[in-house]
Amino acid sequence: MSFFHRRLFRGRSSGFTLVELIAVLAVLAVLVLIAVPGYVGYTRRAYLVRLQADGRLLYEASIRYYGHHDDWPVIRPALSDEELAGVRVFDLKLMSWGDLSELRVYIAEKEGKDPSEINFYRLDGEKLKPYVLVRSSLDSYVFRNPAGELYILDPYSMPSSAGDGGTSRGPLREPAEGEIVIRTAEELAKIGRDPSYPLNAKYILKSNIDLSGYMSDGGWQPIGDLNNPFTGIFDGNGYTIKNLYINRPDTHYQGLFGYTRLAKVSNVTLESVSVTGYDYTGALAGYIYKSMISGSSSSGTVAGRQHVGGLLGMNDYYSELVFSYSTADITGIGSSRYTGGLVGTNYRGSYIRNCYAAGSVTGNSEVGGLVGLNSNGRVVGSNLEKSYSTGSVTGGSRVGGLVGYNYGSMVTGSYWDTETSGLATSAGGTGRTTAEMKQQSTFVDWDFDTVWQIDEGETYPYLRSNPQSPPPM
Repeated sequence: MSFFHRRLFRGRSSGFTLVELIAVLAVLAVLVLIAVPGYVGYTRRAYLVRLQADGRLLYEASIRYYGHHDDWPVIRPALSDEELAGVRVFDLKLMSWGDLSELRVYIAEKEGKDPSEINFYRLDGEKLKPYVLVRSSLDSYVFRNPAGELYILDPYSMPSSAGDGGTSRGPLREPAEGEIVIRTAEELAKIGRDPSYPLNAKYILKSNIDLSGYMSDGGWQPIGDLNNPFTGIFDGNGYTIKNLYINRPDTHYQGLFGYTRLAKVSNVTLESVSVTGYDYTGALAGYIYKSMISGSSSSGTVAGRQHVGGLLGMNDYYSELVFSYSTADITGIGSSRYTGGLVGTNYRGSYIRNCYAAGSVTGNSEVGGLVGLNSNGRVVGSNLEKSYSTGSVTGGSRVGGLVGYNYGSMVTGSYWDTETSGLATSAGGTGRTTAEMKQQSTFVDWDFDTVWQIDEGETYPYLRSNPQSPPPM
């Protein structure tokens, strides 16, 4: 069993913690363990594609027996650092709270199982942070053998026999007719360079992709450029693209996508990026024009001279960025301008909604925790659409906790952390302390029913449709 990346055992103790995220994990884990097919003879494979998986059963069970998800039972792991054959071992201990028997019987009836087969697991995402990839839906790969041992695997440690091996979110759906399926780094690299993979086609990922094989000669060649932009549709389908490497400090339009026009990119998770360009540099795209980005995220490092952001370098001409975030650290090189934690420049009627940035941002001029320059664009806030930033921000002039420089644009219903950013001022938005940023009441009129969620007093807000794991602390 050397391929198992993480291993957990069950035990008992006492006490309780009530955190909405972990409560959701508990009941979803029940569904994971009771409704999965046989796998490799003695293990079981479970894969929940999103938080709403089997939502009807989840809702009925919680309302019938507990009234509200805040009152669900709790299980947390007691961690040890013991190493056995390269596998880190933890004790998963039940903390006695309430009577689980009714909920156990109810779910067993629904699933046609014996109540003894139903096991409750509740994972503490913060404690597991150094060890296990856990998202709010617990939809990474989970195995259980007949002895009741529970295993959680990182998506990149999956054996090849497991198939595509999605991330915690993928697959969100199956390919539609007319979509070109991308399963490998080689196929991804063909977009715009092979007649069978045109820049105006519809694409969908069906596997995690590791780009570590593209690190020579400046690294990854971006998809699309100013003269030949990407004009198609790309659905990352919840899978992860990791180890994107670009080192072209003298070249414009650097990112996974160089330049998009009238394009749609969604559900792309970029992990451990290292992207360096000149002007218009971002982890996901250097420059987007009349395009839409949704449900995407990035982590790692991004650097460039002008219009540099954690996800996008330039968000231009009525482009849209929604339900996305970046934890990447951003560096403006030399006499840099327009450097932002999420977007370098938000320009000409473009907007950013329901997004956040948590990485550090360093630059020279027009430096912001979320956006460097917001010019004739909008960082929008309405009853459904809000944004915030928490990363440290340093620079020379026009430096702001949320926005570095705002010209003829709106910044409403958006916030930044005055303590973690190190700044009490911004060209837009409202500054709040760290404690206040972890209170739902701070975010006036935000939708915490369908768009956002927060673990009161413990986390910053995070997206229900695109959950960060662990949640932003």
